[in-house]
Amino acid sequence: MIAESKTPYVIYAKTGWARKQDKDIGWWVGYVEQKAEVYFFATRVYKQGNLPDTNFGACRKDITKTALKQLKLIE
Repeated sequence: MIAESKTPYVIYAKTGWARKQDKDIGWWVGYVEQKAEVYFFATRVYKQGNLPDTNFGACRKDITKTALKQLKLIE
């Protein structure tokens, strides 16, 4: 699935979310195509059930994109 497409890169990725023993587990896995190169990523985050649900769903992508920007793979 194309998650984001901007010149000079495309992110193909899929999110996931599970709940086990009062703990939320979220992930975002995929790869970045940039020019003739491909870079794979997998981010997994946890949240204890008693913590507020503030942007847990979005944080999977936010954390990953911050890392990809620091690596200069995306803008």
